[in-house]
Amino acid sequence: MSHVMIVEDDQDLGDFLAVGLRAFKHHVRRFPSTALALQDLTRRRYDLAVVDMSFQGDPRVAGSDGFTFLREVRIAEPGSALWSAHRMPIVVVTPAERPHCERRSTVKRVARSFGADVSLTRSQSIEGLLGAVQTMLLEGAYS
Repeated sequence: MSHVMIVEDDQDLGDFLAVGLRAFKHHVRRFPSTALALQDLTRRRYDLAVVDMSFQGDPRVAGSDGFTFLREVRIAEPGSALWSAHRMPIVVVTPAERPHCERRSTVKRVARSFGADVSLTRSQSIEGLLGAVQTMLLEGAYS
């Protein structure tokens, strides 16, 4: 069984994703904030993270969005608390907007440059997301 982290501030969507992933026998932990997710990564090892890129975080807290999560995980230094997660596969979920929306394209491009492995939109089905997660997990654990 794989351990999957969901970083999603929308309670309903986060719960929906968690139920779908649990149906495939994954252990799932859901985090409503980047800070809580990053803190947990210093204590637990996950096989994959699903991160909402439309997640804005708390406007009173700098660096509490999905891009911050990606950056912090990917730039972890050897020996740091996040080092064990720096190669963890990350699936990002981008906003569901019009098909040729420039903002969505920009979010996807920036997410990839920050180290996202797969970028999906909210408009894609839960089956599409679960399929992407299953594929990444079957390709093998990171080390």
